[in-house]
Amino acid sequence: MGVFILWMLLSVVCPGQTIQGTVTDSLGKPVSYAGVNLKSGGNLIVGYTTTNNKGAYSLQLPADVNKSGLMLEVTCVGFKKQDKEITDFTSSYNFKLSMAVNQLKDVVIKNKRPFLRVSGDTLSYKVSDFSSPQDRVIGDVIKKLPGIDVAKDGKISYNGKSISNLYIGGDNLLDDKYNIATNNIPNGVVDRVQVMQNHQPVKMLQGKVNSDDVALNLTIKKMPNYRW
Repeated sequence: MGVFILWMLLSVVCPGQTIQGTVTDSLGKPVSYAGVNLKSGGNLIVGYTTTNNKGAYSLQLPADVNKSGLMLEVTCVGFKKQDKEITDFTSSYNFKLSMAVNQLKDVVIKNKRPFLRVSGDTLSYKVSDFSSPQDRVIGDVIKKLPGIDVAKDGKISYNGKSISNLYIGGDNLLDDKYNIATNNIPNGVVDRVQVMQNHQPVKMLQGKVNSDDVALNLTIKKMPNYRW
């Protein structure tokens, strides 16, 4: 009986395993607001966090996750994605990112968790996987998306960087007054929220002049006669 009580106490007071480290650029400067994904076998995201203003991160290991084959993946606007295999849970995992020059290959991540698609510099969130019955407008869902923050004044940022535009079906209809759309469009009519990194807003310059802008695009479901 005494052994059982001791085991119960230890299970309560002993914290779960934590993976931590730092993210810097090629010059050793900290990279803040970088996304850190914990991925299991099969390329499934089982944990997520971001670096602080000193480039440090700390990620709690889920209690039910299989510890074999775990990978850490770090992404940030303007940098190449980098990943490392986790082989020692007592070690720190530090990343040094280099500037992005090549586009990413398409990656699809799907299981019981939300559905994500990465195509080049565009990350696509399927709205129905993140919405709940309490959500009224698309702005309520955007607040839940990993890596996206919405300030009290409605300004949206991705990994700490303010978005430059919000498009509706590929069209820039509201310029910087996009909170009119996020506060009025019902979430049920939006199919996906797309995060477009390294976005060049001037069509004539796309593919010619690099940009570190981030923009959002709302893809609308085919619903006849709908007007927001």
